[in-house]
Amino acid sequence: PRLLGYAASLASLGSGFIAVGAPRHNGKTGVVDIAHSSRLRSSAGRLFGENPGCLFGSAVAALVQWPRRAVVAIGEPCPEEPTGRVSIVELELRAGGTVVAEKNRVVLQPVAAGGGFGCSLAALGEDRLAVGLCAGQQVLIFRLNASHAATSATPPLQPVSRPYSFGASLAFVRLGGGVPALAVGGRRLSFGEGTVWLFALNSSDAVVSTAAVDMNSVEAARPMPPQSSGRSPHFGSSLAAMLDANYDGREELLVGVEGIGAVFVLDLQSPPWDGTGAVVRSSALLPPPDGGDASPGLGSSLAEVLPETDAAANPLAAPAVRTVAVGAKDTPVFPGGLVLTLVARPPAPPTSPAPLYPPAVPEGTPTRPPPPPSPLLPPTPPSPPPLPPLPSSPPPSPPPS
Repeated sequence: PRLLGYAASLASLGSGFIAVGAPRHNGKTGVVDIAHSSRLRSSAGRLFGENPGCLFGSAVAALVQWPRRAVVAIGEPCPEEPTGRVSIVELELRAGGTVVAEKNRVVLQPVAAGGGFGCSLAALGEDRLAVGLCAGQQVLIFRLNASHAATSATPPLQPVSRPYSFGASLAFVRLGGGVPALAVGGRRLSFGEGTVWLFALNSSDAVVSTAAVDMNSVEAARPMPPQSSGRSPHFGSSLAAMLDANYDGREELLVGVEGIGAVFVLDLQSPPWDGTGAVVRSSALLPPPDGGDASPGLGSSLAEVLPETDAAANPLAAPAVRTVAVGAKDTPVFPGGLVLTLVARPPAPPTSPAPLYPPAVPEGTPTRPPPPPSPLLPPTPPSPPPLPPLPSSPPPSPPPS
């Protein structure tokens, strides 16, 4: 659909559905289009903003991804107001991927929130929602109740060195042992290349470890892709979690690099991060669409499209080919839009056979000598010699004649 600002934000709703934000459409009130990955050119439903001058759809995040039901948070920063809002909408996803019905809408609008509230979003389950405040360069993590109303919020997250766009992109990613980490994108005014900050959280959402990743930390970015010459890369322009693709028990982190039209897949080291080891274990670069030159606006938004199966609950049952939705902003040369990139998942590692008991001894292995006697136990007495055999009895005498 040709909507102004289409694909400025993306979120997977499960069952093949995608929420696509177009915050500058409809007289800058904004809309969120609900599409199915099998028919992107048609809309399965549309959600509209209700506040003129606010950019409804600037960010989207899915709190619930159940079959035929989804709960999506929609960011609505207001440039003309000192704050913003987040709408939490419950949707009914009907069979066939053709119709989406809105069932309920809750508005999250803290009184103390600063400017740009709702410019970025990330959800961890149904009860945790991270919200970016781009004007204030801060990120808040809210706890939600069963009605999706906020019950508490953490102190604002912010880096030690202040970039000018901290919090422009957000994503929760589960690392080793299921430990959640919040990835926060930002960009320095003096360098312009961008940084992704990682905040490992405990069960109370307190930060227990931090790290930072930039283009110099990514092996796949060296050398830079050929189409990047003369363009300023914004590493971390978009962020999204990807279900475990290499069977190591960790989710991967998708990182968009607007300006060169690239998307990286990062395999992250589990916390704690002490600054001595590499945070990125390995990395890969997704190929551009159709193998050609990528639009510099590609990577402005990201989401892995979850299939009909419950792959989030059982990553081993996920399909061999993953689908990643990549948004591209409008540029003077390339029109904005949405593309689906297929990512091949390596085959599952073979399962080890059960150990034999007792273990088999290879042929030719020399026998071990008996262990020496223990000094703490008396020696074992020798076995008595065997008894001599009893003499055989003489045969009976024949009877007298």
